Amino acid sequence: MRRTVLALLVSPAALGRDGDLLLVDIDEERTPGLVRALVGAGIELHELTRREQSLEDVFFRMTTDAHEQS
Repeated sequence: MRRTVLALLVSPAALGRDGDLLLVDIDEERTPGLVRALVGAGIELHELTRREQSLEDVFFRMTTDAHEQS
């Protein structure tokens, strides 16, 4: 059921793992709706943290995306 709820709300490309953490890459304004849907589906959230990307992460993503498109 948890995967179904997430699949309805975000694309698989927006999901990741870091150890025991579930990472969801969404726009900040979508966060409240995601939290409401997860809690409404009976999924317990123990912590929600906004994660900032480093300048290196942004640069790597931009240059990788540009390279893949060519």
